[in-house]
Amino acid sequence: GLILKQDPAPSLIRELRSYILSEYSYITYRPHKLDIQFLKLLQQMVQDETDYHKLITVIDTLEGKYEAENRHTAPLLLARLETMEQVGKQEEAKKVMEQNLTESEVLYYAIEQAKSIGARPRMKALIETGLKLPFPKKDVARLEELLLNMAEEDDDAQQINKLALSRFLDTLDIAYYKKAKRYAGLSWNEQITDALQQLANRTYSIRTQQAIGNIYVLEERKQDLLQLLEETGSIKLLLEFSIHLMPDFSKEISVIYRTLLNQYTQQHLGRTAAVRVREIMHNLHTIGASRLANELIEEYRSRYPERHSLIEELSVFL
Repeated sequence: GLILKQDPAPSLIRELRSYILSEYSYITYRPHKLDIQFLKLLQQMVQDETDYHKLITVIDTLEGKYEAENRHTAPLLLARLETMEQVGKQEEAKKVMEQNLTESEVLYYAIEQAKSIGARPRMKALIETGLKLPFPKKDVARLEELLLNMAEEDDDAQQINKLALSRFLDTLDIAYYKKAKRYAGLSWNEQITDALQQLANRTYSIRTQQAIGNIYVLEERKQDLLQLLEETGSIKLLLEFSIHLMPDFSKEISVIYRTLLNQYTQQHLGRTAAVRVREIMHNLHTIGASRLANELIEEYRSRYPERHSLIEELSVFL
């Protein structure tokens, strides 16, 4: 590429083209994608119809080899499209794109081409077409993100709400939920119910329970949040969400803390466990439950005098 930018002599271009045409088809170049680099150089050397047809022949040859070796042909398809558009064959390129939209890379290329000429309706139609195809999850996420960006640019509240909620369920990123909530309509309560049901149906994980807890916090469903903490029996969730239930449910929160901490201290020994207990006591002070923290500290000092790590960690509260 650097050589061609220096405006080399025609004889040098001919020699470079001749070298590429004699080398490009060797299999040793394909694992490292050097054949694609050869194609890019040939693209820069296209001056007329003859050069164009030579390059298309090269692409045809490589496609045959790629298919025989079970290699992904999308890079060659993109090279074909770029070459067609480079020589002004936009209509032919359009037909090739439409015939190959099931290739995600071709679809993205078509979307970028539509974006570059400001054809937003076509861009949107391509994205929506892609979302109907059986693409891997990462491609669906990318397409939804593109569509969400377009909806935000158009200030389409209904689409923003729908797509942001879909992205939340896919990523569990609460920022998407907040965005969906900002653009919610009259059916928001139904959407919440449906989202919670989808999360509840998933295999148990702390991330999923955190997502449910975040919904309860944002929707001010304190009773549901309390029930979540009682049922999961997770210290991690308790530390994260208990502050949202104080002081209204201080009694219930104290019971959960005492139960989980007693279980934890009975089942876990050593410095790591002692540090964890200290962190939990610190959290109790933070949420306004200092009385409970002090009671538990005294209990553990009396109950476990032989556990030196625990006694040492708790001494910071004396």
